Amino acid sequence: MLPIGTSSSIMVISVADDRDGNTGSSFVRQLRDYHPDVSFHIYDKRTSEVDKRKMMKKARKVDLVIISSFIYLRFGQSIHLQAISYPS
Repeated sequence: MLPIGTSSSIMVISVADDRDGNTGSSFVRQLRDYHPDVSFHIYDKRTSEVDKRKMMKKARKVDLVIISSFIYLRFGQSIHLQAISYPS
């Protein structure tokens, strides 16, 4: 387990190339077994601009952001993620 202080607030963003809605949830459940303050967000094909802005706003308020990647790599294909615009 990562050495994370118990007073830290943590945000997990699971980046996924599917529309499952649960991608990364087992990772977060295990993290919550060791740490009391973990928020969980999924960045996938369904994520709206409003959702992105909410994630960015939340990320500014926590002590640690963990970005977990759940992207299937396929031979001969490149990976393209949408750019995130950072509101001021």
